[in-house]
Amino acid sequence: DTVTGVAADNSGLGPSVGVSIIVSRDATPPPKIKSSYFTATGGGAEITFDRLTNKGGTSGTFACSNLIYGEAVDNFGATSKCSWSSTTLLYVTFSSDATVLPGEFYYIKNQRIASSAPNSTLFLTNGTARFSPKTTAVSPEVIVSAPTVIGGCDDLLVDARLTT
Repeated sequence: DTVTGVAADNSGLGPSVGVSIIVSRDATPPPKIKSSYFTATGGGAEITFDRLTNKGGTSGTFACSNLIYGEAVDNFGATSKCSWSSTTLLYVTFSSDATVLPGEFYYIKNQRIASSAPNSTLFLTNGTARFSPKTTAVSPEVIVSAPTVIGGCDDLLVDARLTT
């Protein structure tokens, strides 16, 4: 719907201005960031939204900068990637040179993420959050394999490949 009218200066000294207001009646509010945590291993992060999204028009694996900006994104690492695990869960995979820390802010780009509801027109704006550490981090399990006895001329081979 469009409402039109004229804004006039009642003193008669100023000009009159035409005004049009476009009214959008969208029953579905835009998604909001519900939570954002580092994964239990620390190799990535999970951003959860409070309702089904349009995935910001992205699919598959993509550069996180398509949807996210800010210092935290720069700290995800040079080859970090994002992907959607569902329409409410955005998964960030950090690269090996990542330096992102708990508490760093990130921002969702405006006019990208909307509800996936039919005829939804409202987009997430000013989506700002911080990454929190996962409350249930995975404790590493060290598994080392080595011979119990070696000779004076033998090489010592220690294998820790099964460590998690």
